[in-house]
Amino acid sequence: MERVINRERLTGLILTGCACVGIVISGTLLSSGGTAVVYDRDGNEVAELYIENNELQYRCETGYEAYIDLVRNEVIDIVMDQDAIDRDSAIRKIAADGFEIRTGFSTDAMEGMLDAYSQTPEVSNGNSAAVLSDTEGCITACYSVSADGHNYNYVSIPAYAGSTIKPLSVYTPALEAGAITWSSMYRDSPYAMVENSSGEMVEWPVNTEPYTDQMITVEAAVAESNNAVAVKVLKDCGAERSCYFLQEAFGISVQREQEIIQEKGEDRALSNLALGYLDEGVTVEQIAAAYQIYANGGIYYTPHTVTQIMNGGSEYYAVAGKGVRVVSEETAFIMNRLMREVVLHGTGTLAQIKDAEVCGKTGTSEYGDHWFAGITPEYVCTVWYEDDSEIGTTDSSVQVVHDVFASLELSEDTVYPAAENVYKMEYCMESGLLRGPSCRNIGRGYYAGNNMPEICRECE
Repeated sequence: MERVINRERLTGLILTGCACVGIVISGTLLSSGGTAVVYDRDGNEVAELYIENNELQYRCETGYEAYIDLVRNEVIDIVMDQDAIDRDSAIRKIAADGFEIRTGFSTDAMEGMLDAYSQTPEVSNGNSAAVLSDTEGCITACYSVSADGHNYNYVSIPAYAGSTIKPLSVYTPALEAGAITWSSMYRDSPYAMVENSSGEMVEWPVNTEPYTDQMITVEAAVAESNNAVAVKVLKDCGAERSCYFLQEAFGISVQREQEIIQEKGEDRALSNLALGYLDEGVTVEQIAAAYQIYANGGIYYTPHTVTQIMNGGSEYYAVAGKGVRVVSEETAFIMNRLMREVVLHGTGTLAQIKDAEVCGKTGTSEYGDHWFAGITPEYVCTVWYEDDSEIGTTDSSVQVVHDVFASLELSEDTVYPAAENVYKMEYCMESGLLRGPSCRNIGRGYYAGNNMPEICRECE
């Protein structure tokens, strides 16, 4: 597969003019005329926006650049939309009117993220990005680091998602459609034999572990990130359904995948959709925003940094804060429990925190992308870094998310939204059906009341 994502061409996302200087004195930033001021969620000044070389530049504390870059771009878009003016006019208005920009930025969370990166050099020494948000789309901290000296904001630059896409593109739409349950059984075997570049017939897809040719449950497949089962579930659910869900629920571009399905058939799009090789990739910001539905009961909120803009003492803008239900409470809760198994027993065990229910999903690509998207009842944290060396591991992304969560004051009283129509049931691990009177090898899983397996009679 040829890598098609060209980060060099995304010049619009470059952190231009990052004249970020440490001018923070006693928690407040000195400001001057002709500037807009950015405030954190506690009302402290954290940055200035000003015009230089006909562009809106900023000054901020070192390490805060990625966040303030998002703020700057978001404010420009807001003003263009509010006043129906072009970009240059919006930039002039922001500085000339001296906007006071309120954000969800948390200094404590940002410092926790910076500390987490400092403790994990294999992540901080490469191209990397992280986003922390609440469960209603408000970004509280983010960070970007570039190994090549460029000032790219990798929070907003697409990469291959690897297995981090599977909950979004495969298992969620399949559960929502009633195509699978927690204990649906699939054979751990190749989907197909394909010809490689040397003309040899090889098994596809490649699994992280050798194939066992045994039947395994969806729960086990999610926990161990089984590629073959993800492809087979996608095939059962339908690639077109997956495309529709990604586009409509999260605004993730699947234009090329839809073209491939129409031109060549859905089998040619299975790798892109099930294994995380979307032609246009996904950003860290997009993954963090999408995963919030597993923490809040199925509601998608557009990711944002800006909560309010004041202009001359009057409110110019306030975030609407309205979410859209994209999946049922039942699907969101069952996916939550499946990704809890990832952290308890699967590929994300390093994310475990005492007295906190962390759920999440790991992801890697053959191009050196390493991901972990983690959630708690209060937060979503996604970390990506790029390292195609032999020492690069996804464990490092998991560790950063763990450390970010550990730095926060997590409430033990805040829990994931329950779904009244989901039931914890015993099932037969031989058949994947609900436990029958003769079943002996028993597991426990979560099932929607309108999508229950039959009672097992195979063990009689």
